[in-house]
This record gives sequence, C-alpha cells and structure tokens, in this order.
Amino acid sequence: MAKKIYSLLLNDDVVEQIDNLAIKQGISRSNMVNRILGEYFSCDIPEQRMQDIFNCVQQLIDPHSSMRFSNMPSASMACVLSALPCRYKPTVRYNVELIDDDKYIGRLRVSLRSQNSQLLYNIENFYTLFQQLELYNVGKRSSNVDNGRFVRLLEKPGDMTYTEVAEAITNYINMLDELLSAFFAGNCSDGCIDDIKRIYANYLKNNVHV
Repeated sequence: MAKKIYSLLLNDDVVEQIDNLAIKQGISRSNMVNRILGEYFSCDIPEQRMQDIFNCVQQLIDPHSSMRFSNMPSASMACVLSALPCRYKPTVRYNVELIDDDKYIGRLRVSLRSQNSQLLYNIENFYTLFQQLELYNVGKRSSNVDNGRFVRLLEKPGDMTYTEVAEAITNYINMLDELLSAFFAGNCSDGCIDDIKRIYANYLKNNVHV
C-alpha cells in the first residue's frame, strides 16, 4: 500500500492523545494516525497486520522467563532479548524485521552485546555450525555471518495467517536460543555438537524450519 506525505492541522489536545497512544504501542505518530484512520474506515493496512503479528509473538514469548520481548520505533520491527549461560550473562538480541513479500516472512538478525573477542569468535563458530545443520537438513537458506552477527531471511511456506507467522517466528527464535545455550553451556567444544544435533532434530520433527 503506497504512502504519501500530507499536511494536517490538528488540535494540540488531539495530538497529545495520539502521541500518548503511539508511545504506549512503541510506534511513531504518523503510524499511529494511519492506524487510527485505517481502523475507522476499515482499511487493511500493513502496519496493523504487523502489530497483530508482534502482539502474538509477545504472547508466545512471555511464558519463556529467560526471554523478553521489546517493541521498536518502526512498526515492522521488534526485538527478543535473551542471555547466554556463560560468564557475565551477555545479552543476545533477536531483531525481527517483517517483510511484505510473497516469498519471505521477514529478516532475523542475531547479535551478541559484547566486546569480548573470544565470545564473538565462539558465536561465529556456532553460526557456521548452524548454517551447516540447515544446509544438510532443510537445504540452502538465505543467511550470512558478518562481524559476529547472523542474518537469516525467514521463508514463507505458503499462505499464512498472522497467528501462523507469529508462531513460525517464535519457534525459530526458541530453537536458535536453545541451540546457542547448549553450545555455550558445553563450553563451545566439539563434545556438545551431538547435543545440538539432537535438539535440532527434535525441532525439525515439529516442522520448525522456516
């Protein structure tokens, strides 16, 4: 749906109420106005679909006490935070960017908030291992590793409801987080690879391979 720039004269009290709603929902004023008008006129707007997806992701993530959902300023982006089971509990960020595309659900960026060179080296080794697991088990996927960050396009297997999209995103993040935890709990050694393969195989049985 195309967007254009429009100038509107609004009452200060109205703008204040709009801003309050926008802050609560973690979106911009423009997106909030667009959403309010879209709901009033019963228009199907992408921002609302994205918000529905992220609301569902948040509901699915909340039961996992080790992870925390966080909205971002853009309606198309959100973040899930976790912690690695190693010294200082460094934070892992799972940034999700939704894409309006026939082939892909969105883009997932995984990064570690740490300047520790050994940690970054180990996590890049994990990303490489994970790419190999995916290649062997589900075929080539669009992913890359760069400067300690893993970027993966999440494929859309077919027509999906917003609930199914949210479940696919959440399950994939849960899988990655559990595999990462197993890797670092095993001190990033070759000995933990069998555990990682076993965990990954269990997720595949539940069709978690977007």
